[in-house]
Formats: sequence, C-alpha cells, structure tokens
Amino acid sequence: MALVALTHGEEICGSYALDLLLRERVRPRRGRLSLLFNNWRAHQRWDPFAPNRAFYIDHDMNRIWQQAHLDAAEAGVELDRARELRPFIETVDVLLDLHSTQQPSPPMTLPGWPPRKVAFACALGWPPLVIRDDGAGRLRDWRGLGAEDGTRVGLVVECGQHWVAETGANALRAALHLMAHVGTIDAGTAHAFGMSVPVAPPRVLTVTHTFRARCAGAELESVWPDIVEIAEAGTYLGHDGVGEIRTPYPAAVLVMPVTRPRPGAVMLRIARDTGS
Repeated sequence: MALVALTHGEEICGSYALDLLLRERVRPRRGRLSLLFNNWRAHQRWDPFAPNRAFYIDHDMNRIWQQAHLDAAEAGVELDRARELRPFIETVDVLLDLHSTQQPSPPMTLPGWPPRKVAFACALGWPPLVIRDDGAGRLRDWRGLGAEDGTRVGLVVECGQHWVAETGANALRAALHLMAHVGTIDAGTAHAFGMSVPVAPPRVLTVTHTFRARCAGAELESVWPDIVEIAEAGTYLGHDGVGEIRTPYPAAVLVMPVTRPRPGAVMLRIARDTGS
C-alpha cells in the first residue's frame, strides 16, 4: 500500500496525516506500507500568504501520468519526479492519493470510472460519498491501478477544503480506514488514533459533464456549494469565457465548482445521482 500526499504542493492535509503516522511509528501487520510525499519540490514554495503558488512548478503532477508524457524527451520538475517514481508506483497494489479542494466540500472518494473500483470505494464505507469520474493523466489511474479489470486499485480522496483543520483529520481518517479495510493495520490501531468511523451507506454520483475555463474571465455566477443539487434543467450557472454553462438535466449535482478558475483549469463537473 502507498499513501500519497502533496501531489499538489499546496494541499497539505495528506502531509499532516503521513507525518503523524511516521511520528507514531505505524507499521503494517502484513505487506508493505509506503508513505510518499509526492511533489515535495513544489511544496518547498509554500507560503501561507500566497499558498496557491505551491500548486506545481512546471506541470500538474496529477495530469502527467500517461505513457506519452513520461516517455517523451520533455523535462520538468514534475515529469522528472514522475519518472523517478514510476518503478515504485508499478509495485503498488493499493494507492490512496490524498487531496483537498478550493471550495468548502464534504470528504469524497474519486475512484475513477471502472465499476470494480467504484465497488471497492463503496465497500470502504467512508467517505460515503463516491464520485465516479474519468480524466487522463491521474496517478490513481496509472496502468493497473486504473484498469478495467485486475486487483490493483488507485483512489483519490478529497478530504475537504484547503487549509482547514478538519481536512487534515479527514485525511488521517481516510488513510486509517483504508488500511484497516484491507488488513494493513488492525482495527485497534485505527481506534488508538480516535478514528473510529461508522460505515455509512454510499452515495454514488456519476460525472456526465466537465467544464474548463476556456480563457481568462471565465466564472460561475455564484459561489455554488459543493454537491448542491439544481432542480431544473437549463439553470444558468456561469460561463466558461466563451459560452454559457447551464444544467443539462433536472436534479443535476454540482461537483467541486470553482468560482473564478485559472484559464484551462476545470471549473465545474456536473453529475447524476446513480444511487449506491
């Protein structure tokens, strides 16, 4: 198992969790447990007065995990780091990549698209919210970790809003819960951290539309809450800099909306509730 922090250098919740596991000398009762501070070089730029500067240096570390990128001649801090890590990542059976969000957000697991990974995320029981989405280049989907079949599993857990104390606690909770679920640690170790988590019925949302900021000036009309449901189809939400963004169907759920995104960045995902 690999627990991963700092894929984005300003998302510090995972580093809080990994640091605590190291300090408490948590060891696996079976198998191997690796704690990975992923884009630590970007995190060296961390400044609480300009925190987003630490996001990445040359490339988004969570969009470069594709064969074409890693085998290309192009250099860069994140590309070089991914090439360094690639042999290690290919030995991992279960990978948990700990992230946080710009807007206030409930904890959620993003397993990717394959049904087997969605089922795995639902079986965990926490976080109970599971977002089924796709998107090229994520660490969680590298080779067997994201395949349609097989036994290797890569997950992202969004632990809450950036830099909120509870988000760090959620990152620790997600790590302990997953480790206990697969037998890396026993339940007693998780309880020792005060992290007993009741298993809740899962709610699965399937992303159907993804909107990017097509140029500067893209914005959403309001600061929409994350996982808010919009009752009516055709509701105006904002614009991507070129065209309007409206809800494509009734009961559309907004996932990780960003009010004023950077050009090229994902500003909104829209999902359907597909049950449990």
